[in-house]
Amino acid sequence: MSSWLRRGLWVPPLLLVLVAVLGLLIRLGDLANQEILLSIWLTGNQTQPWSWLFGVIAVALSPVGAPILTLLAALVVWWRRTAALALGLLALTFAGWGFAAVIKPLVGRPRPDASVLLDPISPQVGFLSFPSGHTAFAAAFASALVLVLVPRARRRLGFVVGAVAVSLVALSRIYVGAHFLTDVTAGAILGVSGVWFALSWWVWWRTRPTSSSHILKQN
Repeated sequence: MSSWLRRGLWVPPLLLVLVAVLGLLIRLGDLANQEILLSIWLTGNQTQPWSWLFGVIAVALSPVGAPILTLLAALVVWWRRTAALALGLLALTFAGWGFAAVIKPLVGRPRPDASVLLDPISPQVGFLSFPSGHTAFAAAFASALVLVLVPRARRRLGFVVGAVAVSLVALSRIYVGAHFLTDVTAGAILGVSGVWFALSWWVWWRTRPTSSSHILKQN
């Protein structure tokens, strides 16, 4: 088991706790008053091509669209590759997305105030702003796709492409008026961390020494 996979057994849970604490501190502070300035600027400088694209992203990666997208991708992987890879894609993606889902109700950060935004495309209400679920899903889905489908020699390039895609999703969530900058940053971190955690535990489970192997070694 490689060193980065061994670290994956404890670093992601630590990040989960740290991000949760950070989210609570952000909610208790006045950072939203500074972050809202970026949201105001973006919602006031919209252009139609970007507005259309980011509107599609808002629907496609929603709590309804994201599972459908993941299942469709898994079916294609099952058809073109193997059932094991399809199940791996599902497990890794939902693990990353789940990391963000755990934090949202705990932090309970209010959404950006739509009344001060200039022209929000998808204003949200409630107290589930931190972290961004769309961004967490994008980070988890992109990471899982690279790990499952891209050959090891090309994974660095795959992760670069994935990072660009995740950054676009993160920008879209601020652009449509649904999240703050710290929300999407935390979402990306948790999405990747959840995938790292799930992959590390799966590898550990498959390579762990069993009682029978210990007996064979002793004999």
